[in-house]
Amino acid sequence: SIAGGLAAAAAAAALLAVLVLPTSSGGPSVVEAAQLSDRPATQASVPVDPSNPKLLAASGDGVPFPNLEGEFDWREAGARSDELDGRQAKTVLFERGGKRIGYTIVSGKAIDPPDGATKTELNGVALASTTDGTKRIVTWLRGGRTCVMSGNGVSTAELLELASWKGEGSVPF
Repeated sequence: SIAGGLAAAAAAAALLAVLVLPTSSGGPSVVEAAQLSDRPATQASVPVDPSNPKLLAASGDGVPFPNLEGEFDWREAGARSDELDGRQAKTVLFERGGKRIGYTIVSGKAIDPPDGATKTELNGVALASTTDGTKRIVTWLRGGRTCVMSGNGVSTAELLELASWKGEGSVPF
């Protein structure tokens, strides 16, 4: 029938449009957020939250950063604020034994993990891990915001443990 032929043609045109149009929302990627940890700190230090020693007195879009020193020996080593595709991104840098990791919280709606990322659940937290060259990257959600932790010379297992740490309920998810 003509109606069936028209419907098939419309469906084919719609499929072609989906295949041709870019799929990116134009927002930042997890890898772009991870690259912020390579940049130098622009704020010298972030103090511990005086009301909760398992948190730092800094947040990204209302989500507080954890204090990783007491439990994991990762010492806070400065912070920076950036803009990624119109979104605010706050990064706290941590150092231990000559290695550095960055913990970035990106404002706005969740950013999908990269294609092919390995999905894991640890401590009840859904995590995704990937790499960018030698950099290991883990991403997850806290308070509906995308968090990205990355570093060179640090195992994915350690990043997963740090990312999923809840500080006995002191670190809000």
